[in-house]
Amino acid sequence: MVFMLESNVVSRKPVRVVQIETKTYEKKVEEIVIENQFPANASFKLSMTQQQLASAPGDGNSGMRASGSSSMAGNLPSSRAGGSRRNIQDRPAPGSSVNLSQTSDVAAFGIKKPVGILGGKTRAEDTDSSWCICSQQPFYLPEFGTFGSNTNAGANGDNSSTTEGGGGLLVPPTGTGAALTIRKNGSAKVKLEFLPLVPGNYKCQLLFLDENIGEFIYEVHAVAHLPASLETLEIQCEASNAASGSGANPGAARFRFARELTIPVKNPLLTRALAVFVERANGHLRTKLKDGLKRCEESHHTSFHVDFNSPFFTATLPELTLTSGAPGKLPPATGRSDGPGSEAAGPKVSLKANQARLGTPRSTLAGTNSVLLDFQPKGAGRYACKLLLRSHNTACGSSDLRVYDLVAKVKEPNVKTHLEFVSPARHTIVQEIPISNPTDTTWSLKATFSSANIDSSNNSTSGGKAASMFAGPLTLVVPAKRSASYPLTFTPTWICHETRTFILVNASTQQQFEFELSGYGEEPLAQDHVVLTCQARASIVHNFDVFALPGGNGANDIAGPQVFKVESDLRDVVGAPTITVPAGASGSNRVVKYPLTFSPLVSGSYFGSITFTNEATNEYLWYTVEASVSPPEPETTLEMQASPLWLNNPSDQELHLQYRISNTRNFSIKGSNTSSTGGNISTKNQPRVLLAPFGRASVIVEYTPSSLSDFETTSIVFFEKDRVSDWEFSVRGRGRAPSVMKPLIVTARVQEAASTLFTFKNPFAGPLRVDVKLVAEGAENRAAESSTSLSSASSASSVFDMLLKKRRVLLDGFGLLQVPISFLPSAVTESRAELVVNGNEEYAELEWRYPLRGVAEAPLHPRALAVLACQARDSVEKSVECELLAMPSDMMLADEIFTISWEIDAERFGPMATATAIERALTVTPLALSSSSRPNICLPYTIRFEPLRPYRGPVVLLVKKQSGGLWRFDVTLDAGDPPVDDVLTIESSLNQTSSVSFQLRNQFRESAAFSAEFSIGSSSAFTVYPNEGELPPYGSEDGVPFVVSFTPTGYGKMQSGQLVITTEEMQWTFNVKGTYPDATPGSRASGPASSLSLSSSASRARLGITTDSGNSSGSRRGERTRGRSMKNR
Repeated sequence: MVFMLESNVVSRKPVRVVQIETKTYEKKVEEIVIENQFPANASFKLSMTQQQLASAPGDGNSGMRASGSSSMAGNLPSSRAGGSRRNIQDRPAPGSSVNLSQTSDVAAFGIKKPVGILGGKTRAEDTDSSWCICSQQPFYLPEFGTFGSNTNAGANGDNSSTTEGGGGLLVPPTGTGAALTIRKNGSAKVKLEFLPLVPGNYKCQLLFLDENIGEFIYEVHAVAHLPASLETLEIQCEASNAASGSGANPGAARFRFARELTIPVKNPLLTRALAVFVERANGHLRTKLKDGLKRCEESHHTSFHVDFNSPFFTATLPELTLTSGAPGKLPPATGRSDGPGSEAAGPKVSLKANQARLGTPRSTLAGTNSVLLDFQPKGAGRYACKLLLRSHNTACGSSDLRVYDLVAKVKEPNVKTHLEFVSPARHTIVQEIPISNPTDTTWSLKATFSSANIDSSNNSTSGGKAASMFAGPLTLVVPAKRSASYPLTFTPTWICHETRTFILVNASTQQQFEFELSGYGEEPLAQDHVVLTCQARASIVHNFDVFALPGGNGANDIAGPQVFKVESDLRDVVGAPTITVPAGASGSNRVVKYPLTFSPLVSGSYFGSITFTNEATNEYLWYTVEASVSPPEPETTLEMQASPLWLNNPSDQELHLQYRISNTRNFSIKGSNTSSTGGNISTKNQPRVLLAPFGRASVIVEYTPSSLSDFETTSIVFFEKDRVSDWEFSVRGRGRAPSVMKPLIVTARVQEAASTLFTFKNPFAGPLRVDVKLVAEGAENRAAESSTSLSSASSASSVFDMLLKKRRVLLDGFGLLQVPISFLPSAVTESRAELVVNGNEEYAELEWRYPLRGVAEAPLHPRALAVLACQARDSVEKSVECELLAMPSDMMLADEIFTISWEIDAERFGPMATATAIERALTVTPLALSSSSRPNICLPYTIRFEPLRPYRGPVVLLVKKQSGGLWRFDVTLDAGDPPVDDVLTIESSLNQTSSVSFQLRNQFRESAAFSAEFSIGSSSAFTVYPNEGELPPYGSEDGVPFVVSFTPTGYGKMQSGQLVITTEEMQWTFNVKGTYPDATPGSRASGPASSLSLSSSASRARLGITTDSGNSSGSRRGERTRGRSMKNR
């Protein structure tokens, strides 16, 4: 079989794609790493092709976007047309805006075209466009000196070439082409320059070919954006100087401004880029290329189209023709931006030839190389815009692009406001000045104050220039579409008037907010109102703060010492006439205290002031003073009580006085207090008062009121017929309406009923009908009345119950009514109610109210809370948890306060023991609550027991809740005997008495009663004197002398005993030994002897023991036993 095989390769797949971005007219150098794709050393021939890619309309590669305006629609007009003739595209209407994005027309720039005919005339000088701007390729290999081939030219059917290289391709001088050798698995670097002259998308292919091994391609994708902005031109204008907006839509813009922009003939960015292309050429090619590019730049790019990317800017005529060396006057220029307002202002600034000029137009027609700008802002603010100049209808099809940044700052007319401030001296007023920013940009306002004009209308003698009273921050930032307030403060130092100008300047728009400030400083207010409370005929001293005034002694002496004169209109005061505040740094807080003594003689209310006046400036500060003076202490106390009826017996015989009472309904004789001489009341047969001879007796009259309005009177006569004359007394009294009585307290355990009996007495002699009801606390309007049924006689609280069979009861005169009340609590809390007794008929206005308080106790715990066992004079500490049984379900532990107390039956702990002493030995410390999730709440405590004497028995720890309720916890105390303090050894002969003595003081700085005795089991041969008495306080010079005696009555074993001296808090223990003279070898045969052996002097001092000398006839010997020191308390 025979056949033919023909390859059809339409494209090559690149092994790598490199992305490049830059701006038009700016050179970008990219270093590409070329890797050998074959497993062998290779010598590649390098060839490069490049082309410009067509872009869809609206492509964003140009980097040109609308700033501060909505997006624009439409395409840029084409700069050339295909074929042999060019068609001039329809121009956009004046005032319309276009999108400055890359289009297909712009992307087609740079492709070589045949000579065109413009206006029917052939331009012979443009027949060769190979040396024009459009023929310069953007990609270049500087190391190999080659541009490569342009695939766009071939695509358009132009196959012509020159000896220098078709399509702008420059052949290397060697003529051998570009070669690159890369080792196996190696790489090499190739530099690629990209210098676009037209915005758009470009593609470059680098082909590496070794005919013996193979080929591969690197592809470069490049994006050229619009050129960089040549200049930033600023427009300063004020809304007040602008003409009103006009046109088809007058409401679109409030203002209108016109500016004339003069454009230089040459584009410096383009000129700089073309110089790079010229530098790449060599020899005669460089000269020819330089002439061709210069001719193209000067002759082909004279007609430009003007575009904006902001709806607020338009061109009066969107076409611009640039001519070099044309006659005519240029518009007045002041630099790159115009001054404030519609006219230029400021010094003239010389401009370079390649700089644009922005000025005020002199006529409605634009000057040479100028374009008229129509700026129509919608309001004050900053408007940014980009202006694009693009050449069109060029003979070679190239383009000259120029971008200018326009920044217009429109400010509103300056706002003037008058503000007036009035404030007392040394007080500050802060005025918030609101500033609203309706624009889309943030304002930064700068605050400036003019020089102050101060008019001091007071009598101050200070000289120099006074400080300003107005102040505020230097800047204020107002966010876009928001408001902010400027805090302006006014702080007058003294009485004066100041005028000043305050300006807020918007740095971005130069808008000014001007305020005319007028401030009045008035007399200062009192620094403070001082209230003094004292007693008449007593003195009180109050210290007033006197501080250095901010004005000092004048403008020339701010930090020096200030002397104040003191004046006061308050009576009975004493103080120094002057006070000096010492010198200090300016602005420091210099304060001294001025003591004023107030010594009133009469009680009452006093009002006055105290003033401190600076002697140098007459400025002052002052205080108001209010004194409330109570009456003085009484000279003596007169006890107010009912005057008794005193009866004096003037005779030497005993008198038996009878008495008569005219008003027995309200008055009666209760009893008598007799004097030392005798006197009493006998009422067995008839009322009598017994008076001893020359004796004196007092008779108590009891008054039971039966009227609330009138006085009730009676006559009481004491008499004894035929013995003495009558004693007659007139007595009267008036009753008061009943009020809230003393509360009745009922205590019961939870779920255990307790009852109490309340007795009400009819205070009147006549019958009284009363209504009795039980009212729950806070339920006066819905009183829970008891009914005739015992089961229904309960209050609203359901814990109290009144067991009264009848609600309405008739009491006889002075009759009694007993009301049984039961209390059954359900939780450990306190319940309250009231027992209300109302009178009826003529006593309907009377009401007796008896408060009821029910205190609930928790049920008893099954076991003791703790057992505290230790030796006396030692200590023990235990941590316990008190479980709160039967607590209310709604109790919030964090809101409750618990207190601790003890219930101690001192009789259980032996003689001399008291509850107070035992309680002092117990210390309870609360601990932090644990976060355990147990159902019952436990309160943790630490109990420390430090007894000084033996205690054995139970006590009760009481935990009380402030809102009501009680828990009881049993604690057992077991304090053993303390260590023996000392040993006493007494030597005595048979039937002879020997004694030793010592002194003892109390352990505390107070006297204490004591008892001294020998313990059970001690020998009866020992006695102690005294057995009881009172120990002097600790530190006394002399203690109580104790004498211990030993009288043996027979021979036998050694006699011993234990002496115990006890107070309510302390116990001393002494072991006593009795010996015989014959029992010791070498002793004397007869004669009494005694010996006292005690601990060291320090130990004795701590125990309050001092020794006395023993019996003079006895010898001192024996053993010394050191007792344990007791802890001082």
